[in-house]
Formats: sequence, C-alpha cells, structure tokens
Amino acid sequence: MRELKDLSKITKYARNSYEAVIMASKRARILNLQRLKENEMAAAEPNPARGMHRVAEEALDELLQGKIEIKRD
Repeated sequence: MRELKDLSKITKYARNSYEAVIMASKRARILNLQRLKENEMAAAEPNPARGMHRVAEEALDELLQGKIEIKRD
C-alpha cells in the first residue's frame, strides 16, 4: 500500500486545493502523452525502469516539490 501524501503545504504552490487539482491534472495529461509516445517508439514495450506508479501521483509529487508553475491571467 502506498503512503499518503502530506497535502498541508499545497497552498504554498496553489491558491487553493481546487487550483492544485487543476494544475496536477494538466501535468498528468502531459506525462501520460509523453509515456504513450515513448511506448510507441519502443514498439509498445513498457519501460520497467520507470516503475508502475501512476502519472497522477507523479504530477502530485511534482506539485508538492514546487516543480509545476502556474500561469495566471
């Protein structure tokens, strides 16, 4: 079972939890597209070195580490 993320610092990177969800979901879509392209180039063979974690978890980790920047109008 995976450990739960500490989301208490999420407002450090987003105005509120709703904005954080939007940011993480947009990043997850990008990560998913990148993985699909990699799999197509590798003859649809999954890359075991990448692990089996989900793109949503990876995107949330990036958000909590401050790697995702939001562009506000």
